[in-house]
Amino acid sequence: MTWTGQLFVPYAGDYRFSSNYWVDGIVYISVNGTVVADLNTTGAGYSQTVALPGNTWVPVSMSFLPNGGSNNMQLGWISPGGEWRPVARSYMKP
Repeated sequence: MTWTGQLFVPYAGDYRFSSNYWVDGIVYISVNGTVVADLNTTGAGYSQTVALPGNTWVPVSMSFLPNGGSNNMQLGWISPGGEWRPVARSYMKP
């Protein structure tokens, strides 16, 4: 599965993109030109902080190929001052 589109960033600051579960597969995620995850794993998570501008759309690209185990691929983030949550569908567009 590959998805490329835009991600809405509501306000400026450091956003920590991370998985909430172990990922089993080949994972690539890029947000605004910064690689967030580039893994080929049978069980690991990802975590990367990216400084982003606010009130704007930024490019995002995600690829996932399962290895046959736990397929919990999702894009999650911790916004500045917030807590971990999956990125809402309304914050993404093709």
